[in-house]
Amino acid sequence: MRYLRVFARFCCISGMLLTFILLATSCRQVDRIVIDGATAIRMENHVNEQLYDTEYGQRGNTCSNIRNGGYVLLDSDMLYFIHEMPFPDGSSLYYLQELPANQIGSLTARNEIIGSIHGRFLGKYDRFILYVAVDPDHTVMAFDLEQYTAIPMTDEKVASALLLEDALYLTALEHGTLRELRLGIDESGDLSTETRTIAEGVGTLIGLSDGHAFTLYDEQTIEQIELHSGAVIRRIVGGVYQDIQVSGSWILFREGDRLMRQAIDGGVPVEASIHAVEEYATCGHWLAFTAPVGGLFVSHLDGTGIAQISADRATGLQLMDNRVFYRNQYDGGTLYTIDLVEGIRSALLGESVTDGGLQIEQMAEVEERLFREAFEETVLAIQGESTSQEQYWSEIGDKVLFAEISNDDETITFHRRIGVQFSPEEVEALVTITYRNRLLGRYTDGGLAYRVDTVLTLFDPVELRPLVSRSVAGRPPSEIKSGEGDRYGLPVSWHQKAIELMESGLNSR
Repeated sequence: MRYLRVFARFCCISGMLLTFILLATSCRQVDRIVIDGATAIRMENHVNEQLYDTEYGQRGNTCSNIRNGGYVLLDSDMLYFIHEMPFPDGSSLYYLQELPANQIGSLTARNEIIGSIHGRFLGKYDRFILYVAVDPDHTVMAFDLEQYTAIPMTDEKVASALLLEDALYLTALEHGTLRELRLGIDESGDLSTETRTIAEGVGTLIGLSDGHAFTLYDEQTIEQIELHSGAVIRRIVGGVYQDIQVSGSWILFREGDRLMRQAIDGGVPVEASIHAVEEYATCGHWLAFTAPVGGLFVSHLDGTGIAQISADRATGLQLMDNRVFYRNQYDGGTLYTIDLVEGIRSALLGESVTDGGLQIEQMAEVEERLFREAFEETVLAIQGESTSQEQYWSEIGDKVLFAEISNDDETITFHRRIGVQFSPEEVEALVTITYRNRLLGRYTDGGLAYRVDTVLTLFDPVELRPLVSRSVAGRPPSEIKSGEGDRYGLPVSWHQKAIELMESGLNSR
């Protein structure tokens, strides 16, 4: 995505700017101090290094993900996620599903339901997925991926739990007791636990770092507890702590729509981002967050170098292994993901709606009649034309007319971008949407299998020459069929490709 390219460019510029400021400041002194490049970089990255979680590889799920719902877990080459199935009466059922990581974003991957789970993933130990069951239970459970059964691990309700290597740490909901459950596999291959009470009445667990547990004693007090001895070695105050977690040697929390950070060893809380924040998550070198007015953003851990990566209304932010997962409220809460390295956004399974919600609409009947009179003959004449050109180097405006030609009877429907009003005389560009049947193979009974691809071609409305063509691959038909005849797959929405087509001229220059 262009946002990630801008993000990388900003990081480079900010580093140069910081070096310039440091040098310029030193010039005011009689004895000038020269800071070499390596020292400047260390100074710039000081907070980022302190915020980095050096124990990430030893953890189960992150504190960030658990805070925001904990419904996604990536383990090696397999993704586990909880799918909610709502019903008209307001009730819902929740299912554990699995998906090979290389099938993320696939249009053809099967929905593999492996159990019934409603909870927050804590991590995976051996063949067991550990999770906190959601209301009314609030107990820790282990789901056996071989036996497909859920096993209770605690009798008491828990306020919070975190997995670190082979130990599960939790605080009781009622009396705030901090416990350690040492995990193991017994001779029969079953999960075993050895429980140890660390400290009593310490509040709610919010993080584990460097041999210490951090608990929220009350909304204005954090306790740092030594895991080995159970001793409270420090009390941290200075903020009203909400939506809180430990990140490296800092504490992150929200005050309203402000993201704050405070050093573990004391000090006054400071703003961690200049942007308003609704939800946030950290993982590796990334800070990801959503804004109260919508949009999904990433930055350095210290809040610098902010870049918007999506215009979606995202909730339930999950961040792991250079991927952001979220529920897209513009698509009914469907689970979406963005690859932060490749810059690819897609629904986890199936089709994706356009970034930022529906942006293209079919014209109303009365208005469409005017465009039909002006363009129908032209569209039918050029519908078979396309070009191998995939880029162009001139910017077009928003007054783009989309003409979709039916694959069956050449019926034309006209579309435009939502909120952009124009007359037939004001059309700045014309895009035809046509469908082509691509032969994939032959069934054993002789029937043919076709995929229906969508081709978008941008035309100059005056010269009527094709400037650029883009295609959207459709869904393949079923692998197994019954009955005679050929089989055709279903086309995929062309809206996102249309938006990219409108913006690609500017991006290519």
